[in-house]
Amino acid sequence: NAGKDALAQKVIYVAGHKVTTDPLAIPFSMGCNLLCIHSKKHIANPPEETAEKQAQNMATMSKLQDLLKGGGQCVWVAPSGGRDRPVVEEDGSKEFQISSFDTKSVEMFRLIAQKAGKEAKKSGAEQTPTTHFFPLAMLTRKLVPPPDTTDSTVGEKRSAKRGTVGLAFGPEVTADSSKAVLSEDASKDEQRAAFATAAEISVKEMYAKLLKIETDKESSETTSGVVTEAKGLSKVEVDAYIAKVKADVDAVAKARVLA
Repeated sequence: NAGKDALAQKVIYVAGHKVTTDPLAIPFSMGCNLLCIHSKKHIANPPEETAEKQAQNMATMSKLQDLLKGGGQCVWVAPSGGRDRPVVEEDGSKEFQISSFDTKSVEMFRLIAQKAGKEAKKSGAEQTPTTHFFPLAMLTRKLVPPPDTTDSTVGEKRSAKRGTVGLAFGPEVTADSSKAVLSEDASKDEQRAAFATAAEISVKEMYAKLLKIETDKESSETTSGVVTEAKGLSKVEVDAYIAKVKADVDAVAKARVLA
């Protein structure tokens, strides 16, 4: 775990606009390095702001390319474009599933990385930076899960409780390694999507392992007589927290919004 705190402070998060507008998200955004981008889900809502949002996205992508051109950056991206949503099972229970990756978005980030390397070489840099792509599975859905549906407005009803947190990095995804997911008669579309497909398969495999670790741990604790179900926050605690967050909304300027 050595160096994890220093790394966390240097990570650049590509995130949606809500990280700087949602009262619940604002405290967690403070002090973070942010590249804000409007997702496809919200870019046309409202319609009169579409052009402005598109311009902001272009500026963000330009800033990202400049950062990658300089090398030495650690960038986190959600390749499905947002939080995964719960799926209702046949027995009525809800379980989160990894959303399908947005192939075009993944390919866009890959091309930006390639272009950044070429631009660095043209500028006469002594060392041309190479961007590496590592899949990361995150098991955090019990803490503050997103609403069941996607809503562009701020102020959605949210719940919070204690829960397991798990992270797992997979092996680097490269153009060569992604060929392993293709069949001999793969179409051109499948070939273009191979990079994103390989990353998605890796994340889903690691997520399944994290779930198994969590289940095994809970099962072991239950059989040994340890209570595993954490008590959720009371309504009074939640109301007090929301009141405090709303009072700190103006402090969002303290977040290091890079673009």
